[in-house]
Amino acid sequence: MFSWTDRVNITVYAPDFNSDPNLIDTIGDTQDDKVNVCTTGHCIPYKLVETGVNTGIFSGYIDLTGDPSQKGSGGIDGKW
Repeated sequence: MFSWTDRVNITVYAPDFNSDPNLIDTIGDTQDDKVNVCTTGHCIPYKLVETGVNTGIFSGYIDLTGDPSQKGSGGIDGKW
């Protein structure tokens, strides 16, 4: 479970997107390999960056924001 201001780390193992073994690649920045980060009612495009040359592991993070006075149906902050 996350709190309102937590950082969420994202890691994706995608060796097929390691298109150049000599460069640090990215995914999510073209129409063919879109990555979206979504919440209820909102989505934003997002880019993940390979963790090193020729790893096939892509990572990024998002910092959560919100209104702590709003609670989901579960009655717990950040839980619906």
